[in-house]
Amino acid sequence: MKIEKSGQDYGERVQLDNANRVDQGRSRTNASGSQRVPARDQATVSDQARLLAQARTELERTAAASSDKVNSLHDQVTAGTYQVSYAALAARLAGQFHGPAAAR
Repeated sequence: MKIEKSGQDYGERVQLDNANRVDQGRSRTNASGSQRVPARDQATVSDQARLLAQARTELERTAAASSDKVNSLHDQVTAGTYQVSYAALAARLAGQFHGPAAAR
């Protein structure tokens, strides 16, 4: 028995054999068993992954809105045009000390 492992020639044969195996794995026979039909790659997304994607989208939207509000308030304070709503401040303070019903 003679085994030849001659450098580049052997490497090319191995790569070709591996490529053929991959191609064979990707194709399958149809119902009659005579024709090869290429297999299709499929991916499924779990409910948990969908929920995570939805949460990430919502977080990005909320973060952008918060950033806009902070920038607006910063600009008002810097320009000296920000005015405190004393009625809203009092209602919030009352809510903190006496519960939400006191704020109404």
